[in-house]
Amino acid sequence: MKREQLVLAEKLEVEQRKNEEAQEMIKKLESDKERLQSQIETAESEIEKLTSSLSQSELKKDQLQSDLLRAKEELKAKTKENEWQKTILQTVNDAEEKRKNHKSSEHAELKNLRRQLKNTHDVLVCACFKIFSKKSVLYFVLLC
Repeated sequence: MKREQLVLAEKLEVEQRKNEEAQEMIKKLESDKERLQSQIETAESEIEKLTSSLSQSELKKDQLQSDLLRAKEELKAKTKENEWQKTILQTVNDAEEKRKNHKSSEHAELKNLRRQLKNTHDVLVCACFKIFSKKSVLYFVLLC
């Protein structure tokens, strides 16, 4: 019986050691489970933040694309307006150049007509001087 008790005592010890090892393993596994659960919660929180940030980024991207499209349309309209204004400016410049040329030619023609008038006047005075007496010519010159 003693031998049986010893064998049973040894078996009990072995089982108690196995039980302690199993308890330690359970504690370790529970600790790992808690650590992993915390990491999962942190990861889920980070995923939510990133998802929110992605949504905001997509909204901002859409807004920027809309702004870019609007800016392109405004630039196109301004370019058209600028071309139209250039055309008007060129028309005004051409008209001004024509006016200056016309004025210049009129001025030259007027100058030429004055010269011809003076020459005609001088010829008439000389002719009158030859035809009439000096008194008459002096009177004629004063009248002219």
